[in-house]
Amino acid sequence: MSASAIPQGDLRERIQAALRAEKKPLTFKNLTKRLNVKDEVFRAALELAVRAGEVYRWPDYARSQYFWHVPPEQAAREAILTSASAQALPKTDLSKLAARKLPRFPVKNVETLVLTLIAEKQLHAVPAFAGKSKLLVRAGDQEAYFNAARSFVELKIRAAGFDPAAFFSGSASPHDKLAVSEVDVAALILDAVRSLEPVNGVPVSTLRLRNHLPKLTKQEFDAAALELREQQQVFLSQHADPYNLSQEDKNLLIDGQDGTYYVAIAIR
Repeated sequence: MSASAIPQGDLRERIQAALRAEKKPLTFKNLTKRLNVKDEVFRAALELAVRAGEVYRWPDYARSQYFWHVPPEQAAREAILTSASAQALPKTDLSKLAARKLPRFPVKNVETLVLTLIAEKQLHAVPAFAGKSKLLVRAGDQEAYFNAARSFVELKIRAAGFDPAAFFSGSASPHDKLAVSEVDVAALILDAVRSLEPVNGVPVSTLRLRNHLPKLTKQEFDAAALELREQQQVFLSQHADPYNLSQEDKNLLIDGQDGTYYVAIAIR
């Protein structure tokens, strides 16, 4: 069926479905190939979808327009905050790392959003380990800074000709020394949510929580989260379209064991 024979409402739904199935933005040309349409009616339906906020136009690259189901700024913010949770980095390095996760998104635009996130206090500048430089970390997330500090100290120890393992073997915190079987996993999750987001009812992504609790296996984490929901201690935010996720992406979420997946936890 040609585009001219397809009602615009149906065509807009097909455009949205096609973009939700993609892990990165598509050009106008590739989008028409996915849908097998060539008519100008398709261009009109796409423009209507953009105006309605159903589809988002990404920054132009090499004179090609790109489109996706996620707004560019939202995707950029998530990439920045995820990168800052993984590593404590200077502003320039953080911007470059986040930009690599964002197809067709200029680094200068990412740098502007980094400054915005600092102003919003979602990113904090902390002292680096040499000179007066600063590193950026996600608010309330100390793991990235601890990891950066340890890497810095390990380099110094190796440069001195010693084995870092001997230095760190007795320096683990009491929390790290506890085996998972000796702790209350549900209590750890509740403490982590409160630490990362002190305001009840505000969700914390499963990715942030897993990074904050690296000792927990996926099975332990998921089972405890579901039990907390059953006890009505937390809300779980359900993913709207898990069937279009890769298994790798699903592994980062909470598996509801009934075909549902959850992307975040909030204290009730």
